[in-house]
Amino acid sequence: MDFSELMAEMADRFGIAGEASPDKDGVYRLGADGVTVAFMEVPEMNAALVFGEVCELPVEGRERFLTALLRENFMGRGAPGGAFSLSEGDKVYLHRYVDLPSAETGAFCTALEDFVAALVNWRNLARDYGPVAAERAAKAASDAEAAQGFLQV
Repeated sequence: MDFSELMAEMADRFGIAGEASPDKDGVYRLGADGVTVAFMEVPEMNAALVFGEVCELPVEGRERFLTALLRENFMGRGAPGGAFSLSEGDKVYLHRYVDLPSAETGAFCTALEDFVAALVNWRNLARDYGPVAAERAAKAASDAEAAQGFLQV
């Protein structure tokens, strides 16, 4: 299945067909459960990348936060099928690659629901690690809540 077909079928399955369109960079965004999840094609890997921002890396409690993040992600248990990364701007992201040739809409949507649940969980946990992280997570959750249930362009 190709990326645009997968996005169209996902949108149809979630009842948002017609609203699913990429931005100028080819990124689709879906607001769900108070978070924004983004999707983009990675042609050189023949994959789709699904990602969402967890939080800004906290200034206070940074070591404790990173230790908790790594410990909870031991052998992938804290991010089913996904991984964590840290951007140049010190933002923590959860991401997952989906192999397009083997992608099936039902399995993809189930994996997406699991991804969103993990992202929401990590967002909530991040609020416990310093004031900057808490303020950022609260704002991001508020922004995503306003967009809940539809793809943003």
